[in-house]
Amino acid sequence: MHSKLNGYAWFHAICSGAEHLIEHCQVLNKINVFPVADGDTGNNLTSLMRSVIQYAKPTQGYYHTALSIAKASLMGARGNSGTIFSQFFYGFVTATPVEELTLEEFCLLARKAADSAKQAVDQPISGTILSVMEEWARACEELKHQTNTIAELIQKSLAFAHQALISTTDKLEALKHANVVDAGAQGFVYFLEGIVEYFKNPDVRKKRVIHLPEVEEFDVDHEEMAYPELRYCTEALICDSTLPLDKIKHAVADLGDSMVIAGNQEACRLHIHTNKPQEVMWRLQAIGKLEQQKADDMLRQYEMTQHKTRKIAIVTDSTADIPLALIDQYQIHVIPLQLQVDQSFYLDKLTITSEHIYDLMRDEERKHTLTTSMPNPALVERSLRQIQAHYDEIIVLTIADKLSGTLQIMKSSAEKLGIKHIHFLDSIRTTAALGLLVLEAAKMIDAGKSVPEVMARIEALKSGTNIYVAVNDLQYMIRSGRLSKVKGHVVQALKLKPIVSMDAHGKGIVAGKAFGFRAALDRVVQIAEENKSKLIDYAIIHADTKGIAELFAKKLEAVLGKPPLYTMPVSAVIGIHAGPGCCAIAMMLDKDIS
Repeated sequence: MHSKLNGYAWFHAICSGAEHLIEHCQVLNKINVFPVADGDTGNNLTSLMRSVIQYAKPTQGYYHTALSIAKASLMGARGNSGTIFSQFFYGFVTATPVEELTLEEFCLLARKAADSAKQAVDQPISGTILSVMEEWARACEELKHQTNTIAELIQKSLAFAHQALISTTDKLEALKHANVVDAGAQGFVYFLEGIVEYFKNPDVRKKRVIHLPEVEEFDVDHEEMAYPELRYCTEALICDSTLPLDKIKHAVADLGDSMVIAGNQEACRLHIHTNKPQEVMWRLQAIGKLEQQKADDMLRQYEMTQHKTRKIAIVTDSTADIPLALIDQYQIHVIPLQLQVDQSFYLDKLTITSEHIYDLMRDEERKHTLTTSMPNPALVERSLRQIQAHYDEIIVLTIADKLSGTLQIMKSSAEKLGIKHIHFLDSIRTTAALGLLVLEAAKMIDAGKSVPEVMARIEALKSGTNIYVAVNDLQYMIRSGRLSKVKGHVVQALKLKPIVSMDAHGKGIVAGKAFGFRAALDRVVQIAEENKSKLIDYAIIHADTKGIAELFAKKLEAVLGKPPLYTMPVSAVIGIHAGPGCCAIAMMLDKDIS
């Protein structure tokens, strides 16, 4: 039995191993302490295995089945272990199409798969999944003369994998301290156990009742999670690369660590821990087409589990222009909107900057298609699930409902998850005006105010909080549809510079006009001065006009008697619609002051 292995047998064996691993997803999460104790190894491997089960297409021939398994694994690969495992599957693809594998060929592929997985890692470390894969492949080579079938070989080699797994505890200080084995290595052993079960009883898959969970279903606290020096767990799926995998690794190696790459030039997935996910993606987009992107904030995850300073969480979206230092000071949770650049989707402020957007907008030769969209619903659900597990109450304050469906996605996600203690507020504002409202709510929470007090205060302040944007170049607003072509061209012909604000419902309006950009800025200063007696605070934002913004800030400080709370670039999402050259003030006024 199974002296040779065809495509169908390999597919069902792999799926049996995948199902057995998925059954132990939560166990893997709980023992995940290396390289980062973020409790997600089970989630990541479950994502990969789900993808294999659902999308791999078996055939009689081994080669096409193995290639389909590898490609499917790449689509679902997440995290360090998931990316390594995907490259392991690629190692099991033969160099040329074959219908069946002999015992000798299987052993050669086992060694190739282990080597391929190790080569995928920038800095391989002993005592991880790589060590167990390597020991298992070595055992296969040693045992091949003592076995007659591939099924028998896998069954006997499993004992060596078990022994290698146990030894991981003593090889890494983090594992020894927590008294656990490596989570990725344990996942690989579960996978092998499931394959052995299939070869013992091919009907085992029919008897299993497997729930294929969404990987976001689990949330595990980790007492051992350390402060992440590199903040963002970043991943990208790169298609049609112009470079081989080793060159892709070299292209971003200086931007972080824990780097793993799996796949081939047709499609590969890169995983890296970095403080500069925007730069990672900017370099990768020059190499190939980016199909998927991720940049999980491990610092915020660490704070939720180890260093939470508040019982009420503040959640907003990436159009809320607030400096990162203030976001971190108040532990604000920011969910990114998406930007589409040609066929690739980016995460606002995480995987692309407004400066990158302006460079693309100015590229007259390629004329990129740039659009914006709401947050990814799956990302919203995952974020809210994690947040609700660690806070007593949640306040969600988002971009104006009239401008985006972000608030509705937040509401539907919370309803789907059954979150009870969550409160929503339509800010009717965006950019720094939204940012000022979010900061006011955060300060009140710091002062010990209750949810009803915070909600009432923000509701009272939001109509008196607004933004006034001096627009220098109208072509981008016309191109994005925020200003009609007819009106836009008339205004351009008259050399008028509009001042854009927002009405009581959150829609954009023209609040004034001036002949020339400098005159428009002066008019904005005049508007600010007219409201000086009611001013609580203000901020300045700009679209690639840092120097002008600094001069603008000095003018306003002279008039208003205090500096802005902050000055910063506008979010890339807003930058697409406004274009480079804008400068604005956001003001929070107390309307009760006469």
